[in-house]
Amino acid sequence: MKSQLVRLNRLITVVIIPFLIIFTACQPISQETRKVWIDAPLQNSSYLAGSTIHVIAHTYIEGGVAEVLCSIDGIPYVRGAPDSPGNAFSAYNQDLVINGSGSHSIELVAYDAQGNPSNPVSVQINITAATPAPTTTITPTITSTSEPTNTPNPMVEITFWSDRSQLNQGECATLYWDVENANAVYLDGNVVAVSGSNNVCPSTTTTYTLTISAPSGNDQIPLTLHVSIPAPSDQEPPVISKISHSPEKIWSFSSCGADSFTVNAKVSDASDLSKVQVHFRVVNGSEYGSWVTLSMNGSNGNYQTSIDPNDLMQSMSNYKGIVQYYISAEDAKGNSAQSGQQSIEINECLI
Repeated sequence: MKSQLVRLNRLITVVIIPFLIIFTACQPISQETRKVWIDAPLQNSSYLAGSTIHVIAHTYIEGGVAEVLCSIDGIPYVRGAPDSPGNAFSAYNQDLVINGSGSHSIELVAYDAQGNPSNPVSVQINITAATPAPTTTITPTITSTSEPTNTPNPMVEITFWSDRSQLNQGECATLYWDVENANAVYLDGNVVAVSGSNNVCPSTTTTYTLTISAPSGNDQIPLTLHVSIPAPSDQEPPVISKISHSPEKIWSFSSCGADSFTVNAKVSDASDLSKVQVHFRVVNGSEYGSWVTLSMNGSNGNYQTSIDPNDLMQSMSNYKGIVQYYISAEDAKGNSAQSGQQSIEINECLI
């Protein structure tokens, strides 16, 4: 019996406790949290000036991540959608280029569909200037007793161009160069032939640098390709929430109490809202009144409208029983939504 208990304790230690640790680690992130994590680049990592820096991050917002703002040294660089826009947890990938040497800060902030920001997160990186390959000078051996003749080094001739300077995101271009009287040629720090071409597909505006090492001196020629990033398309319908009415019930005549009521709702959308409406009708037993539609007014997502006896008589002239109502909303992109049905009681006033 004692050996069986020992084996059972070992089973709990080996199997059940690791499972509990894994289960606890996998608990969902707090619903009230908006966060961004930068996976790359690493803190204090170094890059050559003009080279492509791959930013890899993850974002979490309960209501869904709509956009991510990437800034360099506090200046917005690009604002765009994550890999899975609208999802609560999404990856984010962005390529960027920094030409100035020194220490720089890359900062990310995520936003939900209502424009609420996450905590900002940043990482410091170091940018160093690209160092051209050193020029080797060979001193000739003089065998003649006559005075040497100084021959000037020929001037370097450089041509560096692209077949396109304006691109849409996802498009490619070809870089071309032709250099004469040079010892070595580098494209963004990589050795290339003195004449050639290279196909590039930048995801953001990028500057490419041609570096020339020559007896007459070294030189650098920049070439910038501008990339247009389309704004994310809004395909999500408005969100309707927090529907209520006051008072809780009304009377058929004002002599007994309130004979009108106010409908309130919270409506939000990534785009501008084009209309928010309340639809209602009077129901008395098996008798159904006509549906009547009224516009709701509001700001900052809070909408309301009042329904009075004149409005109710449009649905049923001798109204009594209950009022059924629901709310609809449509945004500027044509996406629409409709709430569930609510009701309010009409008490018959006998005075």
